[in-house]
Amino acid sequence: LLRYLKYNKDNNTNERLKFFEDLPRSTLKNLLLTMHSEFISNQKFFKYSTNEDFILDVLIKLKPRKVYRNDILYYENEIVEEMFLIKRG
Repeated sequence: LLRYLKYNKDNNTNERLKFFEDLPRSTLKNLLLTMHSEFISNQKFFKYSTNEDFILDVLIKLKPRKVYRNDILYYENEIVEEMFLIKRG
């Protein structure tokens, strides 16, 4: 299951969310925390959070997005409705 999800990480987000919704919460928690353990440990955003349910809720909503050098994600002082966690770059 873990290999399948890593291989198909670029699947349609709606399909992924539907798949996650069908899993028991404990299975989902173990799966996502295992899949993203390196990412979680490298993100300052998660550094001080010991609440695995919070981390799980964030992981479920993550959507991969590729951006390129000089891409503008948002401007200083702009009110935004999304947050970006940088995995690499």
